[in-house]
Amino acid sequence: MPLLYGRKIRVTVAGLVIEDPRIAVELEREIDRSQDKGIATIYNLAPGTTSRLEQRGNDVRIEAGYRGTVAIIFEGDVQRVRLRRDRLAHRTELTLGDRVRSVRRLSGSYNRSFAGPVSVREIMVDICSYGLELPVSGASLELIPEAATSQNFYWAGLPATGALNALLQPLGLTWFEADGVVRINAPDKCQPDAPRITVSADLGMVRTPKATDQGWEVDLFCEPRAVLGGEVDFRTDTARGLHKIVGVRHALDNWDGPFTTTLTTRELPAAPQPG
Repeated sequence: MPLLYGRKIRVTVAGLVIEDPRIAVELEREIDRSQDKGIATIYNLAPGTTSRLEQRGNDVRIEAGYRGTVAIIFEGDVQRVRLRRDRLAHRTELTLGDRVRSVRRLSGSYNRSFAGPVSVREIMVDICSYGLELPVSGASLELIPEAATSQNFYWAGLPATGALNALLQPLGLTWFEADGVVRINAPDKCQPDAPRITVSADLGMVRTPKATDQGWEVDLFCEPRAVLGGEVDFRTDTARGLHKIVGVRHALDNWDGPFTTTLTTRELPAAPQPG
């Protein structure tokens, strides 16, 4: 019987909560408009359970962590279910996708016009509510300047995501979806409601951070608090200071193998000095 060492993965899908069998999760997310990429593999499910998962487009929630730190790392859709056999093991593979590209939504449709100058925040909420049928993070909306307006904004047809691009581009902003919520991305700012994660040799770091063109890449023991747009405080011999999380990759197995979170970060500009 393999030892779990406190590892926990919980998959909630098709009205089922699955956490007892072996589960492996590969998940990659970036702070842009690209599709989330991921596969959750569940081993040796009963045939009746497997049949319930085979309907494409089921909502899925994945929670992971160690005992006492388990939290949601993904909420989205099952885009495909594949049944595989690996020697004596039966594997059920769930291909994960975000809510924007859901088979029920397919980037949405939006047809609306606004007369005169209208708040960009107001139009943003309208596009997400009626075009994507998704909420917008209230904290994230604060990244849009309060005084920003759009003159006679108009969009007709497909896709609703194109309307978001057209609305935000003049302000130098982009958007992304995380766990069923649309968020604003300002290049040099973090998400106002995201936690700050401290990274050091004695706080969950697996190996020394590796330099990238714009920041650092670092491997941690499974860190469910890591979210796109969150803030990292590096306190290592090589990496120091505050960075923004622009990529999160989880490689998790509740039996053996990896149980790690890899963060890709971008250095934040130094705060202006008073006086």
